[in-house]
Amino acid sequence: MNSISVRALLVRGMLAGLIAGAFALAVAYFLGESHVDAAIALEEAHSHDHGGGEELVSRTMQATGGL
Repeated sequence: MNSISVRALLVRGMLAGLIAGAFALAVAYFLGESHVDAAIALEEAHSHDHGGGEELVSRTMQATGGL
């Protein structure tokens, strides 16, 4: 009987998930990041100061995998 062990199935599933996640990250970064930056620039150009505190998480931290 040629059966695949549960461990082998879990390892294959984990590798497939890692590859799919890396691909999704690359697509989101290369296709979406420029649109997000343009939207932030537009929002900042048309906003006024609300007198709030400083930002909790910088855009640089968000764009580099901090969030």
